[in-house]
Amino acid sequence: MKYDRELLYIASLLHDLGLSASHAADKRFEVDGADAASRFLLANDYPTSKAEIVWDAIALHALADIADRKQSEVALVHFGAHVDVMGLRMEEITPSLIDDTLALYPRIGMKAAFTEALAEVARKKPHTAIGTGLADIGRRLVHGLEIPNVCDIIHAAPFES
Repeated sequence: MKYDRELLYIASLLHDLGLSASHAADKRFEVDGADAASRFLLANDYPTSKAEIVWDAIALHALADIADRKQSEVALVHFGAHVDVMGLRMEEITPSLIDDTLALYPRIGMKAAFTEALAEVARKKPHTAIGTGLADIGRRLVHGLEIPNVCDIIHAAPFES
């Protein structure tokens, strides 16, 4: 797979920017982060065509079957995020690379910190959780949080059938 190392690095580095309080807006955290990264890059005279790929990589990084059909950088950020968070597709990475990476960047408290960051998004912006894995986290970790089920929304639509 051919990819632009700089684009992949920037998108990987910034892909969870929307989880930070200073960059959270009113959209899904992935879109808030993509918007913030794009504003930063364009304000610093980064080429628009490259900033658009970074935007896609960040905005789509949680979307299986979409991100992996886009540019290589978008697909790789998606794959990397899912290896990092859930261990998905780890069998495609050499054990020595995993060991070396964990030695350099230990995952001290990663699971708890990450799920709490996502729970905070669900707490503050429950409308962005509908139909996503964020809803699962919100329902489990935010006491009393009501996130509508997509099936209920469909059946409540104001149409006869």
